[in-house]
Parts: sequence; structure tokens; C-alpha cells
Amino acid sequence: RAGFRVALSLDKDFSARKTYWLNHPEVPDERILCGDITEFDADRVKQLVPGGSVDVVIGSPPCQGFSSVGFRGKKTKTSRERYYHPAGEERNSLFEHMIQLVLDLEPSLVLLENVPGMNTLKRSSSGGRGAKWDRSFLECAAQQLEEEGGYRTRILRLNAAAFGVPQDRVRTFLVASRLSSLPARPPEDYQDLLRQDSTSTPCLP
Repeated sequence: RAGFRVALSLDKDFSARKTYWLNHPEVPDERILCGDITEFDADRVKQLVPGGSVDVVIGSPPCQGFSSVGFRGKKTKTSRERYYHPAGEERNSLFEHMIQLVLDLEPSLVLLENVPGMNTLKRSSSGGRGAKWDRSFLECAAQQLEEEGGYRTRILRLNAAAFGVPQDRVRTFLVASRLSSLPARPPEDYQDLLRQDSTSTPCLP
């Protein structure tokens, strides 16, 4: 609806790929891929996409490790450990592969979506015994985009109910731009009763 053309899609789950294939017949079959992002790089994108460049990269890393609902991982369910350690969940670091892909492709815009937990669970900014758990996983992604890619970033907390979806579905969005300005917060069609005061703030000072 915004006028973009999907150049390529990637999902590790075959059923998700099939659903996307059925709903988006305009995307060529050879560019609807089923694969692991850890085995995917910018060179592969450039080979598959006409012209070898993209304007926007959109991604949603696995949310189970950040979710506050149910078991966050198999280790949490089967281990005798009392506390959950987000750094020990392998899926929680998969966003780094998306960020690296962005840094290599250098698109104008980036959109990363996840559950609110990705912006509340803290991640160590330095190793060793003196590690500081001072930034969330989402803030770490924003920091890397700013420092290594020259992007400006913004984190938004949006509820799908405010945009016509008949359920409260709160998600966080990291928006990054190399353009002269950042996309504004989208105007809501309906009142969001779960909206917080700090729903739209720059990630870094």
C-alpha cells in the first residue's frame, strides 16, 4: 500500500514460507526463500535481486526468547536452573545477522519488529566480570546501526488495536534511516488504552 515492491523474502520455517508464497503471488518464486539467516549474506541478496541493491530491509527475529508468555526456550523448560538467562538463549542473538546484512547492503531504511521484551531485557555491553547490563537487546541493535552504519534510529511501541486489528497486540519497532529525516510515528486510527508516555523516544542521547 505504501508503494514498495518486495524484492526478496527469507524465512527458516517452510510453512511460513508457503503461506507467504500463497499471499504474495507478485513475488517471483525463486525470491521467496526458505533458509537460515546465519547462512545468508549480502552477496546472495545481490545475486538474486535485480540491480543488486535494496531500499528497505524489514525483519522480525525470533521472539520466544524475549517473550513474557510461556517458556522462553527449551533450556528454561527442562533445566533445573531457577532463573532465565537471556544471553544463554541462542535465538536472542540472531538479530545480529540481520544487522550485519543491513550494514553490508546499506539500505536507506530499516525496520525491525519484535515483542516488547526485546526492549526491556538487558544485554551486557562488555564482557568479563565487570560487564554492564545497561542496554536492551533492541538498543544494542540501534547502537550498532548508529555507530557502524551512520543511521539515525527511533524505537516505537505500537498496539495493533490502534490501527484496526481487533486485539491488543503490542510490539516494539526499531526504525533506522540514512535519509535526512526519520519516519514519524504513524497516526493511530483508534484509541490505544495501553499506550505509555514513553512510546516514541530516540534510542540514544
